[in-house]
Amino acid sequence: MAFLRNRNGRKDPASQDEARSNDAVMITAANHAASQNARNIPLIIEREYKARVQKRSFVVGTIILVVLVILAACVPTVIELISSNSQSKIAVVNQANQVAGLDPVNYISTQLNTTISSTGQLQAVPSSKPKFTVESGQPGDISSLRQQVRDGKLDALLVINRAAAGDLNFEYFSNSSPTGTTAAQIQAATTQLNFLDKLGRLGISQTQLSTLFQSPNLTATSVSDEKSGRTPEESAAATLVVTLGVILIFTTILQYGATVAQGAVEEKSNRIMEIMINAATPFQLMIGKIIGIGLAGVTQVAALAAAGIVAVLAQDPLKKVLLNNATGGTQIDITGLSVGLLGLVVLYFILGFLLYGTLYAAVGSLVSRQEDVQTALAPLTFLFMAGYFVSIFSLSATDTLWVKILSFVPFFTPTLMLSRAGISELDWWEVPLSIVIMLVSIIVFTWLAGRIYRAGVLMYGQKANLGRLFKLALSR
Repeated sequence: MAFLRNRNGRKDPASQDEARSNDAVMITAANHAASQNARNIPLIIEREYKARVQKRSFVVGTIILVVLVILAACVPTVIELISSNSQSKIAVVNQANQVAGLDPVNYISTQLNTTISSTGQLQAVPSSKPKFTVESGQPGDISSLRQQVRDGKLDALLVINRAAAGDLNFEYFSNSSPTGTTAAQIQAATTQLNFLDKLGRLGISQTQLSTLFQSPNLTATSVSDEKSGRTPEESAAATLVVTLGVILIFTTILQYGATVAQGAVEEKSNRIMEIMINAATPFQLMIGKIIGIGLAGVTQVAALAAAGIVAVLAQDPLKKVLLNNATGGTQIDITGLSVGLLGLVVLYFILGFLLYGTLYAAVGSLVSRQEDVQTALAPLTFLFMAGYFVSIFSLSATDTLWVKILSFVPFFTPTLMLSRAGISELDWWEVPLSIVIMLVSIIVFTWLAGRIYRAGVLMYGQKANLGRLFKLALSR
């Protein structure tokens, strides 16, 4: 504490009181400044958040995306509804007489209107009416039946003949592609019919024939399912969530990371930054901008996720009303998913956005014109896209060594570690280690980005490049 002294060098009591008063004012001012600085970041976060979510484009865009998510979830049910109301009319002309003691028309109709159940057994397709209507035609009506196919009154005509050697041969005539789905189903049915006919001509009895096509009981389990203890349905649900989570993380970080950079450029181009620097430090501006815009992204993502979950869960009741059954459509039950996996989607999204948000803010602070933003952000975009494509392409190879190594590289961790956590069984230490690496990387890159942002926000007319970034980051 500074004391005023009298001419004799002794402390004057009055002067001491005045010094104490001045010190108190200085301490109060310092505390007020510290309190004001502590309030700056929440105020900036609030400003950035409201500036985004209150825009008409944000509201309209979110509504459009929610509608698209709901429609996408309903696509399987709509397709099934359309297919259940449509029938393919097929005429079958049998010129081969008896075929393994069967009625070829009934056999083909049965084969076309059955499906394979989850246990590997044939079962009738549950629908209000069969997908195929198979009717018998007479040999003398082949010409008129072919004309009906041309006129669209019939979808296809199948003629069964028997060669001189005794083997069956088939003629298929349709108004659709000969390589389409219907043609493939017809070919499968005729192949089985021909096989049964050959066995019948070899003297195999009907009882023996009926046992030939009984599917064996097959239990399929993968190594990852064995380690994780998941059922095939749970693995399918995990794969779906991981794929959607990776896509969500990629698109959201890419979109809102670019928004962080564009926000800095906009404030520079309008000279607003020079005014804001007088009220808050560049570091506070950067952190507030990243968190505020990030929260706007979380708001939109939460709306999309909620709409998607509700739409998916509504498919079974919707199918019961429209199709009178609960089969078909989306068969993956997301209600049985692990809460931990859903939590990792949120966690890696937050960590990934914080990491890339700081880098986008640093690069954006060096750009003075909006038209230069995309060019300056290109290296970061390509880096993030590399991690995204690796995550998608490695869904079937998450246990390979190179994928494991890349999953601990912080630029790739948000998407790649999420893929590994959802598809394969990880060691207990892998996820915590990846989180620690991400947090350390965020701290380091926030410090570097803060130094770049401090110098870059008031720098005009200079191009952003790696050399300038390193120079600004390492400068005092």
